[in-house]
Amino acid sequence: TYSKTWLEFVFSLYILTLVVAIIIGSRWSSLLARLCKRNAVPVLATLILLSYTKCLSNILTIFTYAQLSVENSTYDNPALWLADSNVLFLRGRHVYLVVAGISISALLIIPYTSIMLLSPCLQAWSEWRLFSWVDKLKPFVDANQGPFKDRYRYWPGIQLMVRVVLYLMFAINESNDISINLLGTILVT
Repeated sequence: TYSKTWLEFVFSLYILTLVVAIIIGSRWSSLLARLCKRNAVPVLATLILLSYTKCLSNILTIFTYAQLSVENSTYDNPALWLADSNVLFLRGRHVYLVVAGISISALLIIPYTSIMLLSPCLQAWSEWRLFSWVDKLKPFVDANQGPFKDRYRYWPGIQLMVRVVLYLMFAINESNDISINLLGTILVT
């Protein structure tokens, strides 16, 4: 499971690398731009959203653990990684996964969620020099926010926040009680 988690990260990053390569290639090659045509931006935005969801799932898998307790034992009760009980939580090779999870959260998950949530404000401020980079992201943001009226363009960001809260809720529920999951889902949505 340890190597499977790494492969899932690599696959998500591979898809994101393909998206960036297609964007850069389309900018510099007219042949590639003609092959992609007009439907490329919504497809690439969907691929980014799918990679976001997979990375979020992997990160929550990395941070879930179980506490091993043995009655009448003089030993410490170790924390084990829930996905692979052969790996101690936050020790040994699991530390590399935690560092990768934190860095992917800081570089991909948090910025993407923030941009989707705050994009109406950022686009209003885009004439300022500090926020001029927002105009370059507008096609991708519009691919997700296009179906909404202007005053509801924050809604995809809220949907991403709800997704994060639901993933966290299901990951934290150690007892795996269905009624708690159902109640939390009803309250969040």
